[in-house]
Amino acid sequence: MVTIIYSDIFYKGHNPWFYHPERPERVKTAITALREHDLVDKIIEPPKADEEHLYLAHSREYVSEIKRYRDHAPTLIDSDTYMARDSYDTCLYAVGASISAAEMAYKSGEIVFAIVRPPGHHAGRNGRAFWAPTLGFCIFNNIAVATAKLLEDGVDEVVIIDFDLHHGNGTQDIFYGEPRVIHIDIHQDPTTIYPGTGFITDYGRGEAEGTKINIPLPVGSGDDEYKLVIEEILIPILDDIKPKILLFSAGFDAYSGDGLGGIYATADTFYTLGLLPRRLGIKKVAAILEGGYSVGISRGAPAFAAGLSGQYSPVKDLKKPSTGRASSRIRDVIEDVKKILGKFYKF
Repeated sequence: MVTIIYSDIFYKGHNPWFYHPERPERVKTAITALREHDLVDKIIEPPKADEEHLYLAHSREYVSEIKRYRDHAPTLIDSDTYMARDSYDTCLYAVGASISAAEMAYKSGEIVFAIVRPPGHHAGRNGRAFWAPTLGFCIFNNIAVATAKLLEDGVDEVVIIDFDLHHGNGTQDIFYGEPRVIHIDIHQDPTTIYPGTGFITDYGRGEAEGTKINIPLPVGSGDDEYKLVIEEILIPILDDIKPKILLFSAGFDAYSGDGLGGIYATADTFYTLGLLPRRLGIKKVAAILEGGYSVGISRGAPAFAAGLSGQYSPVKDLKKPSTGRASSRIRDVIEDVKKILGKFYKF
């Protein structure tokens, strides 16, 4: 079973005054699903992060900008991202939960899953990352702050796997020149979906070259394409790195029918991703919730947690066939990744 960091603050705070996919019910759905399938060891209340923690990943100018929105809440930060009266405090709890998850995993070896909101992986050092038009529902980058805190505490290498449907452009932005952070991101082809970033050729800057690994999935990809990526790219890289700690940016919006994209993963994919640490003998593991807005949360999250804990998956789906040209195009993606990153890893 998995240790959960969660509080009703994530349900009651950051509440939109209009319909929005990133809504409080998401975390209730996740907690209910995990409990129903007996995947919860214990639930821990998160600490509230200090504002100083935010500066580990974000500029002071950006934090000040968000505080100005807080002072005028409820308001929109951009067309995707809202700021309710309690959003700022909710964000500090989400950051605090994420820091705690990473530190608990590193110090105790517990498998920890922080069920938090709002998500964070689109928020860069100065807000919108690269050329993204919006913050994509995110305000502060939970996993980036947690990772930066580990680095500050003396951990000399952190591996992040982001399997959200959308590219974690904010996380890549924050660590693009940081060689101690290996950021592996599996996402829908950026030419077809927000935020339009995450190309194979974006592999880090300076001493960090080779530490940023983008794997764009063709539209129509399903379990078969994920399996190829896991077996031919993720496992060789992780086996080569032998990470001291593995953090997951755990987004479930690539689940078939979740509603925001063109990827058709089922429970099998998320279960297989959850099993990765056990397959490779990685003992220190934490996950932090990102996207997932309907069926992805209710079915993908428990399948993933079951994999993390080494239990049989409680969620069984009919396999979804790939659509379009995905099955043929994925071979090109894999070969391009190997060609570009082959000088850094043994494939």
